[in-house]
Amino acid sequence: MLDIMRFQFRQLIRKKVVYAITLLIFVVLFMCMFFSGSAEDPVTKASEFVPEMLSVFMGCAALAAGALVGMVSGDDMSDKTINHEIMAGRSRAASYLGRVIPVLIAAPIVALIVYGAPFLLYGALYGWGDTLPASAVLVRCLLAMLPMLRLCAFMAMLTFIAKNAMLTVAAAMAPSFITIGLATGEAQSSAILSRLMERPWLISVADLAFYGSFDSWYTYDLNMNMYMTYYPSIPAGNIALTVILSLAMTAVYIVIGYHYFHFDDMN
Repeated sequence: MLDIMRFQFRQLIRKKVVYAITLLIFVVLFMCMFFSGSAEDPVTKASEFVPEMLSVFMGCAALAAGALVGMVSGDDMSDKTINHEIMAGRSRAASYLGRVIPVLIAAPIVALIVYGAPFLLYGALYGWGDTLPASAVLVRCLLAMLPMLRLCAFMAMLTFIAKNAMLTVAAAMAPSFITIGLATGEAQSSAILSRLMERPWLISVADLAFYGSFDSWYTYDLNMNMYMTYYPSIPAGNIALTVILSLAMTAVYIVIGYHYFHFDDMN
């Protein structure tokens, strides 16, 4: 299994389309901030964009991570490489875990780069500001990797059930749009979805939207200028449930995917 994992990591490093997708999304997200704020006087700081854009960036990162999972873990299915491995005496467990484990390591890291690096670059160029402390944003970005891991495990399971990498890439668009919709309130007009956001740890996309959103309130000065204040802290109970359910559901998706793959007729 270790040699399959090493090959998968090498394949991931050499796969130019992964770099192209990641770079394209990164550039688009950075330019959204650049053209929105860099021309203003005074220049908009990076932390001012975080409350409005972090959840959107996380949704885009979910698309990048899902595409990576489909293209890397499912790449050997189109050319029947995985069939040849099994016919040569490899166990199905080795073939399965040797492909799933590398993408579950790499995909959340790529997602973190996609939704975190644009703020870092913009902050390095124009300053961070004092709208939100950088430490609080960092904590949210790191915690968001857990529901992202859970989502990637689901995508990996889907890849091995459908045996079609492009179907997984296409399916990755759904959690991306749902995350953005939940965070921006577009999808919360539904009573069910509104209730879901009260318990975001139940599904990964709601959890991503939760960590990308901030409670806020506003005040006015004597000139009726509005000032927004954001509350960056996260309840300890939410963190615990995110950790427990993300790891538990990741394990469940891995087991379901292997169960299907173990009994699948490799044709």
